[in-house]
Amino acid sequence: IILDAGPLVALADAGDPHNAWAAGKIGGTGRPFIVTSAAIAEASHVLNNGTRAIEFLEKLVARMHVEDPT
Repeated sequence: IILDAGPLVALADAGDPHNAWAAGKIGGTGRPFIVTSAAIAEASHVLNNGTRAIEFLEKLVARMHVEDPT
């Protein structure tokens, strides 16, 4: 499953209106996820590069496969 920035932001921000949806779809599955470095950068920017958000993204992305198109 390929993710863009939207679900990453929703998971990292408890106040996001899609947080519960993202947590239900992504948080508990054992499926492999693929994310690009561009999606990670966009999510970081949308989350204002906040320290807690970046730490959360690092932990989340560590469980995913980061792959960039060639």
